[in-house]
Amino acid sequence: MKIGYLIDCYKDPIVTKRLILRLAEDPDNEIFVHVDSKADMEPFLVQTGRYNNIHYQKNRRRVYWGGLSQVLLCIDMLQEAKKYGCERHVTLHNGCWPLWSNERLRAFFSEDRERIPVVNVSTSPMKTFYKRTWCYHMFEGVDRTRAYLPRTILARTVSVWNRLGIKYRRGYYRTESGERVDIYFSSGHFCITDRARDHLLDLVQREPAILKYFLHCYVPEELFFGTMVRHYAEHSSNRINGAEILDNTQPHSLSSLSETTFFTYLPGRIAEYADPEQEEALRAQGKPFFRKVTDDSMALIDRLEATVI
Repeated sequence: MKIGYLIDCYKDPIVTKRLILRLAEDPDNEIFVHVDSKADMEPFLVQTGRYNNIHYQKNRRRVYWGGLSQVLLCIDMLQEAKKYGCERHVTLHNGCWPLWSNERLRAFFSEDRERIPVVNVSTSPMKTFYKRTWCYHMFEGVDRTRAYLPRTILARTVSVWNRLGIKYRRGYYRTESGERVDIYFSSGHFCITDRARDHLLDLVQREPAILKYFLHCYVPEELFFGTMVRHYAEHSSNRINGAEILDNTQPHSLSSLSETTFFTYLPGRIAEYADPEQEEALRAQGKPFFRKVTDDSMALIDRLEATVI
């Protein structure tokens, strides 16, 4: 079975190249890498040598956090993974690192399971959930580091308005045939099967307007893929494993929604790990990957690799 690892990155090229080579050691893995077009490509390139399973995306997109570009780059890599016959697809973001050996990763991801728990935000009574779709959001093309730009000012104004939780946008998608498609919240760290991938790609081809709907949702990456997998589950003739629907009247963090990657949110950022003494605490989380490491985390990575299970 071929496992496709879909890596999107924009900084920390040293640790990113090390991750690519680590995963490429398994010849049945296919590694797909997207480097943000805002970044210099050269530092991320590895000397493939004996590896023929490392693939850099030629169609490099300009990526904005919270923008539809995060969805589109993943769709690009899913299309490439299909060409190479991948049966599982694992998303990895800048700063991910495996806690398990390639053999253990293979055993875990080879299970016939969609590893993407979801929460229905279209029907949720919780403002933190429903405002993701029932309100209008602006992320794509917005440089939030340049607060003086008119588009940035407008995006920030809309964000302040949305805090009121007023529903002024349709919080679900309606297909051309009239079918209502509820929107599901999930982590951007997931693993899906080739069957879910094919359903997703086919639906996007038949219904390209669905991408336009997600453009103004709150963080499309955290809504699009969970929605597509649930749509597959509801239209599949076979019962699927995984993609469980969680209680949408209770809070759920992004980390708790991921079966594949552990990470910790701090105010305004994801916690970074660099201390070798953190090894035991990271392994205790019981997940195959964790985030976030940087080019300054080599001592921790060396410790993890020396004791990898």
